Amino acid sequence: MAQIGTNWHKSHSRGPYTQSEKELRRDEVCRLHIEYGYSARKIANLMKISRNTINADVDFLYGSTVDDYNLIHPKTAVVKQFTKLEIQKTRLRESLDKTQNFSEKIAIERLIFDIDSKLINIRIKISESNYHIHELATKWLNNFSKNHGQPSRYYDFFDTAQVSIETRRKIKKLIKDDPYVKRSK
Repeated sequence: MAQIGTNWHKSHSRGPYTQSEKELRRDEVCRLHIEYGYSARKIANLMKISRNTINADVDFLYGSTVDDYNLIHPKTAVVKQFTKLEIQKTRLRESLDKTQNFSEKIAIERLIFDIDSKLINIRIKISESNYHIHELATKWLNNFSKNHGQPSRYYDFFDTAQVSIETRRKIKKLIKDDPYVKRSK
């Protein structure tokens, strides 16, 4: 078996990447991260690419998965892996129900726990990527508004702050009464 990721740097220039190079790189990052479970640091070392680039590719992978499961690579790979893990977990659960041997039960339970951990990790990464993308979009919109002299700014509703009931009521009233608030229908 050829070494994973080691030929990437020989056949590809180091940034800026063409669109096809970027897609190939993201496919390889997806494969190494999802199928092999490698960290961004390990992938960066294997592919001889900046860890920031790998992290951006991983963010793209998870962030884009939420919106549309029908697109080809890399989103499809995440969905396929997620489905494979769920199927494997179901088979293990069925085996666990049939097994009488205590040590076999413990071994199967560990495998189920490992799968659940992987599934949770995927969900967390998708959630973190969506938040990060939303946060960047809000900052970009506010900078655009500021630079173009627009009197309104965007508020990021992903922020969470504990406030008194009275303060929450005032915030809701301020938003409701603000003439610049545009509501989607």
